[in-house]
Amino acid sequence: MAQQLAEHCVLDSMTDTQVRLLLLPEGSNLQTSLSEQSLKQALEKHLAHPIHLTIQVLVFTEETPSQRRIRMLQERQQLAEQVIEQDEFVRALREQFGAVIIPGSVRPHP
Repeated sequence: MAQQLAEHCVLDSMTDTQVRLLLLPEGSNLQTSLSEQSLKQALEKHLAHPIHLTIQVLVFTEETPSQRRIRMLQERQQLAEQVIEQDEFVRALREQFGAVIIPGSVRPHP
């Protein structure tokens, strides 16, 4: 849960003693006392000293890690579909045999 909470936040500010994160309203259901405490502990372990963690629910325009991951997956999917559509062999199959590409069947190469 702490990782999911972090993925829906962006860093607003950070000092030696404080980390302030912004959370989109649609991710507010991830903000529980347990997830906040787990995230705080993970940050303290990473930074190697105690911090005060503040998470503010706020509408903002920056892309969260979660939004970035989704956007990148969508872009990869679109590129894979374009590559298949432009492939000469696939074009030949379509022209000669009336082949069709089943929507949703194309997957990007890992």
